Amino acid sequence: ADAAEFIFWFSVVGAGIAAVNHTLFPLSNMKKLSPVCVRKTKEQKEEVSADALWWGCYAFSAMNAGFFVNGVWAGYTGSKEAKQGVLLGCGVLFECFALAWFTQGKITGKADYRAQGTKIAVLGCIFLFGFQLMMF
Repeated sequence: ADAAEFIFWFSVVGAGIAAVNHTLFPLSNMKKLSPVCVRKTKEQKEEVSADALWWGCYAFSAMNAGFFVNGVWAGYTGSKEAKQGVLLGCGVLFECFALAWFTQGKITGKADYRAQGTKIAVLGCIFLFGFQLMMF
């Protein structure tokens, strides 16, 4: 149960960090994750394209903020089922993201998009493993 609890809080804290990170540092995140979205202004300053800023930063942050708040609530209530729901949701989300990286990641311009997909898939498996551990 201790490992499951650790995995749960790891997912919650990770979601909170991702929400803040993608909101406050859009340029550095998009340079790493989707370099094709970075443009040069007339002054040769780098900026994130408006559509990528919306989907890759603000909408992504909002989604992670939702996972974070849901996780904090599940932790506060102490409900095993609520914690399982957070882990199941995070695990499925990460596996779907991994599939997207593997099949469509080339369009991001990230040279190692398959490695990114693998990292995301492993994290998804960890969250799903935490979900399973909480069943016992």
